[in-house]
Amino acid sequence: MEQDVKGTVSFAIIAIYVDDVILTSNSNELLELIKQKLVANYKMTDLSDLSWCVGIQVTQGKDAVLLSESTYVTKLLEKFGMQACNLSRLLQP
Repeated sequence: MEQDVKGTVSFAIIAIYVDDVILTSNSNELLELIKQKLVANYKMTDLSDLSWCVGIQVTQGKDAVLLSESTYVTKLLEKFGMQACNLSRLLQP
């Protein structure tokens, strides 16, 4: 974490899965600094905004990030021939 002169705390989260790295931060400046340091030390490519990770679809909005596994669930239902199954009331919003 880093604190600026106004007392605002900036933070970054780095998630690593096999050969994928996901970076997020509440500060664009901190995010760019981390990316510069990583690229200087490792062979990396910035693929821009995250849209898929480990079978999870990521949709980024202005105030929220939506994570969805609907594609995974659909493929799973197809695999077991259950595309026409009825949803349980517990699973319905």
